[in-house]
Amino acid sequence: MPRDNLADLPAFIAVARERSFTRAAGRCATSVAFALAWVMKNRIVGSTIAGLRTDAHRDSDIDMLTPEPGPDDERFVDSLVPPGHASTHGYTDPGYPVEGRKV
Repeated sequence: MPRDNLADLPAFIAVARERSFTRAAGRCATSVAFALAWVMKNRIVGSTIAGLRTDAHRDSDIDMLTPEPGPDDERFVDSLVPPGHASTHGYTDPGYPVEGRKV
């Protein structure tokens, strides 16, 4: 993997481990677009700040505007991280009670 792409390594590992690239590719152009579309569907998210470094990043972010994550996508993401919990196993922020994702 080229050094410039090392920032994508965690996403690459997650896609490989969960075999989710086919899901992302089927719904969006990239797994990043799938993730952004999923976040933007959440009612409690008012905006998403995407750091763009290249035109390719911008194009990837534009791709997320097309898909609409469905119930199968919700179940898939919930299987990766339980609703209302941080992605870090065992951590629950005491300032925010576990309520689940508001769709």
